[in-house]
Amino acid sequence: MNSPKLKFRSLSWWLAGAYFVWCIFLFFAGPLKFYFAIITDPFMWPLLGPLDALATWIDNWILPGDPRDVTASEEAHVYYLGSALLIITGTIWHWIIGRLASLLITAVGSRWHRRAKA
Repeated sequence: MNSPKLKFRSLSWWLAGAYFVWCIFLFFAGPLKFYFAIITDPFMWPLLGPLDALATWIDNWILPGDPRDVTASEEAHVYYLGSALLIITGTIWHWIIGRLASLLITAVGSRWHRRAKA
């Protein structure tokens, strides 16, 4: 007899989609735009070190030289690029977390279900 499995196949897509929509809302929500990185950082704490290093490298690559000579439009372009990097990697990160949680729930749920039947 086949035992039904507890599956959450779409959990990863829901989690990644919720993070993506939340980030897009924050990015385009007027005054919250300036707090975008502060609000989204707690959700991505394991990736912040490498992401910060990558963003610094991109910043120095795009705008070499003295930081005091940067115009407002150049600074805005770097900000938008950094925000896009944060949104894309955060969405992928949350998809991975959702996938791992889905696999864990499936494994634990099927074992629990088999024990309850026996």
